[in-house]
Amino acid sequence: MGNDLWSSKIQGPLTLDLSREIRFRNDRKELLLDLLGLENGMTIVDVGCGPGALTRKLSSWLSEKTHIIGIDRDVEFIKYAAEKANKYGYTNIKYREGDALIIPLKDNSVDACTSHTVIEHVPNKEFLSEQKRVCRKNGVVSVMFSAAKNAISTTPYMFPEQTAREKELWGIFDEAFKQVNKEHINRNLWVGFSKLPKLFEELDFKNIIVDGIAMPTVIDDDRNSVEEKLFIVNVREKQCLETLKIGIDLLKNNVNKKEVNELENLIKERFKKRKSIIKEKIKKWEVYIAFIYIVRGTVS
Repeated sequence: MGNDLWSSKIQGPLTLDLSREIRFRNDRKELLLDLLGLENGMTIVDVGCGPGALTRKLSSWLSEKTHIIGIDRDVEFIKYAAEKANKYGYTNIKYREGDALIIPLKDNSVDACTSHTVIEHVPNKEFLSEQKRVCRKNGVVSVMFSAAKNAISTTPYMFPEQTAREKELWGIFDEAFKQVNKEHINRNLWVGFSKLPKLFEELDFKNIIVDGIAMPTVIDDDRNSVEEKLFIVNVREKQCLETLKIGIDLLKNNVNKKEVNELENLIKERFKKRKSIIKEKIKKWEVYIAFIYIVRGTVS
């Protein structure tokens, strides 16, 4: 049986996929490709690819001669990613189940490795060393880390706010979610912003760069069409409902079905109101700006 820990207990495929779809928007294509050092014709590995959002973006941004490999140890992510790539005709992507610390590829076999919000969950040095192993000379290794604690966010940043009753019902799952985080997320692995480029240096990478990208999600921004605004709200709704499903599974269905149904209805009603506000062209100016910290080095 494959590993499905992350997708079944922490973040479901839909939750991660849709949030990455918003984060890796097409208007950020040139900036991201430049900072990650990715070019047409490369063989590129996305280490810890999750449900495959970044691999699909790279496939659409680069030529068909570019080969993209998505690797993740969660079998459900790999299954989801492969099915979606097949559905939309991304023929230059391959997915493989594998550990980020034991990448199932030969030495000196790829041109680039990249990752997004993975390094903070694994021993940093081993993570980078393994990518250096599989990269050819002059290949590039890049790391993207989401500095969530440094995000700019209005309070509340989601409108309408949860009602007191919705908050109360979510409380049913608090202990289960806290226990999962305690058991499976080690927050002491991240070396930190200043030490990460130093680690690249210690591992003998050259041409090390440090950069960052502000990634805003502001529904009422006039660059967003009504359809794009509704898409963002639909993403949030689907993420909430998937989180609810994970919570139910964590409690092994030992929950009051009436309360679960009530919570689901409250979630749907809240998002229905938000969609109605958008259609009425009323602005609420919810602001959320995430910061992505990027370090990149070249294999010497």
